[in-house]
Amino acid sequence: MSEVGWRVLWFVKNLGPSIIELATRFTEVAAAVPISPSDKYGGGKTQRRQERYVQEINRFGWADASGRKIEALPFELRYGRGLKTATEWHPKQPSCVTDLMALLQAAHMWIALFSMGARVSELLSLETGCVKALDASSARGRTYKLESYVEGVVREWPLPQAAVNALQQQERLARVARELGVLYASGSARTRGQAGASIWCRLASGNAVEGGVNWMLCKLVTAFGFSTMPGGSRLTSHRFRKTLARLGTLAMSGAPKVLMDLFGHKDVEMTLAYMLSDPDIRAEIRSGVEKAAVLLAADALAEPSVFGGRAAPKLCTAVNTERARLGRDLGADDIRSLAEVLTLNGQAWELVRPGVICTKLPGSVGPCSRAVGHPQPARCSARCEHRLEQAYLHEDVEGAVEQAVMSFESEEAAGNEIMMEYWGGQIVANVRRFDDIFSRWKEHPTVQRFVSEEEV
Repeated sequence: MSEVGWRVLWFVKNLGPSIIELATRFTEVAAAVPISPSDKYGGGKTQRRQERYVQEINRFGWADASGRKIEALPFELRYGRGLKTATEWHPKQPSCVTDLMALLQAAHMWIALFSMGARVSELLSLETGCVKALDASSARGRTYKLESYVEGVVREWPLPQAAVNALQQQERLARVARELGVLYASGSARTRGQAGASIWCRLASGNAVEGGVNWMLCKLVTAFGFSTMPGGSRLTSHRFRKTLARLGTLAMSGAPKVLMDLFGHKDVEMTLAYMLSDPDIRAEIRSGVEKAAVLLAADALAEPSVFGGRAAPKLCTAVNTERARLGRDLGADDIRSLAEVLTLNGQAWELVRPGVICTKLPGSVGPCSRAVGHPQPARCSARCEHRLEQAYLHEDVEGAVEQAVMSFESEEAAGNEIMMEYWGGQIVANVRRFDDIFSRWKEHPTVQRFVSEEEV
């Protein structure tokens, strides 16, 4: 995915517009030199048209997205008859341009499949004008598998900008391909070339694609010099869906719900089956969680004094103890080793909410669970001895305390007891989160009403 993926993105961004522009010039040539069925095979007009195509190719200036002339490609690309390796640029025959159009369509499919996680039937349901590129970009199509309606149900897929660009460019490519199909064809074929609003088409005639997506994807990877059997299994459109599920599982918090919405599943169990059916994915999840816990601890140990929460002093003590034991300052390897010890090799420490880390070890008791057990993020309390707060929260906490004190005093002057209770709770929840903030505010008369004598 990574090796082919960057080539696909470069191909779509830098060669795509030029391929479509050259194909558009072909339509102008075809319109200027019309042919009839009797001319089609060996007629003089056919020969004249081919010569004009070659002239257009020779005079065409290939430029990348920045307008720079393309002297050579940054990767191997096989195109033309028989997919013979072409090490020089540019194409010299009309058949090469037609092949580049086919590869461009396959590259657009590659980006769409990986961005949408769509089934092949859903991908092929995309029609002209399907892309909405406003504040929240999306593509409108139809889903069929889990629906009782024969015609399917309309739904939308969120799109990254790369997919927006690819699908909009595909619409332009399909428009030109259909025009070429109409000009090439005759009789009933001409009607077929005009039919359908799908953004995907058979480039020989401009007709809509009814299948062959897997073949087109395999042709694309072959053109880049890669195997059509990655990992020992044949490349298919459905593997993009599986890969997206795998990466989403490893990279996103709340992945089951996000992937459930993206895939159009009716039940989260279907999504979990995608995520966990492969033992390798389960192993990667476990490894990723453990590594993330160690990295959280290592980041905190590198500069523990800037962290907040009641677990911060324990962190400073651990660092000082290790420094004394080694008789020197801690290096990166020392910090990593100490992080592994404190997290039991990644078995403990968890980011329970943005900026808040639970350092509770297995077998420890915390106020959130009231007994030995897994942390309960919804019940995380600033009073917990296991709570560690990342430094970037400091400014927000400072502002929250100041706002709570001012609002409490204002509501007290107005005699509003309900809001006094609310803002008092905000003072209690925030004033102890960072030691330096508490030191500055603990002498304030309003704050003292919520702070015990032992804490002062």
